[in-house]
Amino acid sequence: MRNRFLFLIFLLICCAKPLGAQDRFDSGPYKGFSRSPDEHIIVELEQPFRVRGIRGVIRDPSGSPLPKTVFEIRKDSSGKVWGAVADRHGRFWIPGIPPGTYSFKATLRSFQSVAGKITVSARAHRKSAIELILPLGV
Repeated sequence: MRNRFLFLIFLLICCAKPLGAQDRFDSGPYKGFSRSPDEHIIVELEQPFRVRGIRGVIRDPSGSPLPKTVFEIRKDSSGKVWGAVADRHGRFWIPGIPPGTYSFKATLRSFQSVAGKITVSARAHRKSAIELILPLGV
């Protein structure tokens, strides 16, 4: 019994991903973004968001907040990815993002991911924010 227990611990140490580690897209339009284990559909928004800073809220189709949603942005020219996790109210914030155009992706297990573009600009409305609705997964 003890040997079996030690073997299981060995497997967990050697084979398991570190806590918080996520699969990421290796190539294509979502390169660098997190990939949910059950992700099948990514909804692409046509209209970009125009904001002063990266902040917003994520909800389900009924309007309820979606805590623990991973919200990421990527500067396409450099490939650098920044991210945040939505709080219990579905709110997220990524401080200190310079003006420019970014790709984004919001991901939560059992929901369809949503992706699109964001333009960060000092000329955007002062109270502008990103508001997303994640459709239920299929």
